[in-house]
Amino acid sequence: MKKFAVLFLLVIFAVPSFAFDLGARAMGMGGAFTGLADDVNAIVVNPAGLTSINRESSLIATRISSYRQSSLIGGVEVTNIGNFGIAYSSSTDQAAIGNLDFSEFYSENIVSYSSQTVYLSYANELNKAMSVPNSLGVLSYGVNVKLSSRKFNSAQGLAQDAGSNVDVDLATMFKPNNNLSLGMAVQNMMSSEKANQGGSLTANDGKAGLLLGISGKLLDGGLIWSADTNQLGCEWRVTDGLAFRVGRDKESLTSGLGLNYRGFSVDYACAQRSGLVHYVSVAIAPFGGESAAKQAALPVE
Repeated sequence: MKKFAVLFLLVIFAVPSFAFDLGARAMGMGGAFTGLADDVNAIVVNPAGLTSINRESSLIATRISSYRQSSLIGGVEVTNIGNFGIAYSSSTDQAAIGNLDFSEFYSENIVSYSSQTVYLSYANELNKAMSVPNSLGVLSYGVNVKLSSRKFNSAQGLAQDAGSNVDVDLATMFKPNNNLSLGMAVQNMMSSEKANQGGSLTANDGKAGLLLGISGKLLDGGLIWSADTNQLGCEWRVTDGLAFRVGRDKESLTSGLGLNYRGFSVDYACAQRSGLVHYVSVAIAPFGGESAAKQAALPVE
C-alpha cells in the first residue's frame, strides 16, 4: 500500500493542474483538496468526498481581492441512500486580467467577466452496494451535474451573454485505512473547452480535465497533509477548536486558521498573488469530517 501511495504521488505531479476558488479551509492548505474532500468544499472539487460528512452541513465562503471576487454557498444532506449536495458558485474578474482587448468583439467597454454555476451532487459508498471486506478499505463514488452561465459586463452597466452549458463531473475516493485517502475527479465530461477571462483554461471554466489528490493523517489525526497537482498543504489541529494551516499552490504560499465550536466554524486564509487575497468562510459542519463509526470500520495499516 505504501508503494501504491508513492506511485500515486508521482502521477499527481505529472498531470496538469486546475484552479478553483474554494472556502478558506481548503485555500489555506494551498487548494490541495481532491484527496481530502471532507467538508462542503468537496462539492466543487471531488463530490465522492461527501461520504465523509456524517450530518447535515453548510458553508458560506467568499474571496476578496482587487481583481477577482467570488463566493460559494453550499450544503450537504445525509440520507440512508447516500449524501446529496447543492452549491452555488459565482465569480467576477476584472477585464484587465490577461491584458485582453474585447473591443474587436463588442462595441461596449467591457470591464468585467462574471460566471455562475449551480452544482447538484450525489455520493455514496460502493461498499454498501457490494459485499466487500472492510480490510480492503472503503471506496466511494460521486457525481456532479453543473449548470453554468457566463457574462461580459460593460462600463454602462449592461451585460453581454458569454454562453451557458450543462456539464457532469465523475469522482471517486478510496480510503485503504484511517490515515490515508486517495481521490480522483474527471471534470466537465461533456465540454470541450472554454477560455476564462484571463485567457487561461481551467476545469472550473469548462475545460475537461483530471484532478488527482492524496491525503493522510499523522499524530492521531492532529496533523493532516494533502497533495494535489502542484499543490501542497497541511492542517495542524492544536485543539478541537483551533487549527492552523499552511500550503503552497502553483503561484504562492498560503496560510490560514480556523476556529470551531460545537460544529460552528469560522475560517480565514490569505495568499499573495499580484496583491493580497483574502478568503473567509463560515461553516456548520463536523470538524473531524468522519464519524467514529466510519473510522472504526476502516482497517489500520
